[in-house]
Amino acid sequence: MTKFAVMQEKQLFIYLIDTLWKWRKHLIITLAFTAIAVSVVMLNRPNFYRASTIFYPASTSIQKPVFTEAERNINYYGDDHDVDRMLSIATSNDTKLEVIEELKLREHYGLGNDQKSTERLHKLFGKMYKVIKTEYDAIRISFEDVNPETASTAANYARGKVDTKTQDIIKSAQRNVLKNAEKSLEIIQSEVDDLKENLKTQRKKYGVYNTQSQAESFAIMNNRNGNSTKIERQVKDYTEGISLVKSLEDQIEFTTENLVKYQSNTYRLRSALESEISAMHIVQQASTPVSKAGPFRSVYVLGALLIMALLSALVILIIEELKK
Repeated sequence: MTKFAVMQEKQLFIYLIDTLWKWRKHLIITLAFTAIAVSVVMLNRPNFYRASTIFYPASTSIQKPVFTEAERNINYYGDDHDVDRMLSIATSNDTKLEVIEELKLREHYGLGNDQKSTERLHKLFGKMYKVIKTEYDAIRISFEDVNPETASTAANYARGKVDTKTQDIIKSAQRNVLKNAEKSLEIIQSEVDDLKENLKTQRKKYGVYNTQSQAESFAIMNNRNGNSTKIERQVKDYTEGISLVKSLEDQIEFTTENLVKYQSNTYRLRSALESEISAMHIVQQASTPVSKAGPFRSVYVLGALLIMALLSALVILIIEELKK
């Protein structure tokens, strides 16, 4: 920077100081009036309080039935998908509307039922109701209100709605799985019944009732009675039907084992559906706040004074230039 530029800046600074000093009384009166006016306005504004509740989503695997030993390693805390799902539920319009209606916030804020009042209500609620993901991957629901008890009640109620809605989603999925399992169980049960009915028919047709001891009985009867036509016919029918009957018995045994497994799985699915487990791990309940969250009146007053001082200085400089 040249010496000439430095001198110009010094002269400009001196000019500003001289000009503002010349108008010092006006500046003092303006700033004093601004401080008094802003202070009166801020003193008439009520204090508002903030209540917060913090929780982690529980893993959906907690509510899944355990079918094998390998599935016993359960994650009790949810992953990012569980967190995102709860954030979506907490910020949904349905949850907000239920909080507004349940806590009668329309009457609490003194608003009517017309469209303009409804828009104002939703805008005001959006300022007071906050849902965030914390730095530790938990979820925080906060609510601000002039009444400390309303703030804590609203935050806890919103958290309860998130828990209920998450449970409804999980239970709905469980009901669908159980419904499919019950259909599969009916199909297998029908297969077993058909196989048993077919086995009964084939045994009657071929005279095969005991695949292990019946052949020995025919041999004994043949030795005692000789080669009678009746015994020969029975042996012939037995020989023709033994493989079919044995195959049906094996199928029934295998299908019955599957039936027992499906019955056990269906029982576990039904037990999981009927169980009541919270979908979240609560770290902090929203207690009634004691300290105010705002407004910070001194900050507003100082900010208003700073803005007014800058505007006043600008107006003074413009007036002085117009005089010239």
